[in-house]
Amino acid sequence: MAKAEKNLEQLQPHLETGETVEAHVEGSYETKVMGTESVRKGILAATDRRMLFYAKKFTGYDLESFPYGNISSIEQGKNFMGGTLKFFASGNTASMKWIDVRKSNLGEFLTIVQRHVNTSRSPAGANNTPDSGVHVDIADQIRKLSDLKAEGILSEEEFLAKKTDLLKRL
Repeated sequence: MAKAEKNLEQLQPHLETGETVEAHVEGSYETKVMGTESVRKGILAATDRRMLFYAKKFTGYDLESFPYGNISSIEQGKNFMGGTLKFFASGNTASMKWIDVRKSNLGEFLTIVQRHVNTSRSPAGANNTPDSGVHVDIADQIRKLSDLKAEGILSEEEFLAKKTDLLKRL
């Protein structure tokens, strides 16, 4: 089984009920781990609800979630080492480089992500009716962030920053 498919299989238990992966790309993800720059080989998965980075580690995994509504811009490029993507989301930057464009359908992945990002930016107030469940969704997202903090996936600072962003939407 190829590494990307294995990562996709191992990502499944981390998806929400009914959530499906629509596209993915494999490459090297640049992030900070405990304040230190780190590069992890893994996948970016575009689901019907969010974008996820997943990488298997020797003793566990790395998982980072980017709700489409939080993604403010996307940069893409290509060089002799492969494709590159950079996402800006709620004060966070995520980069993936060395995407093998022969194995990954980078164009399809970007089309799906951009469609979801544009859909999540519906006109102001369109989804903020009292019956829309926005307050419930935000409370659920804060609970999930709290769980991620408890699991050590998010630091206290990351948790507080994302919680503040969510509370501003109320």
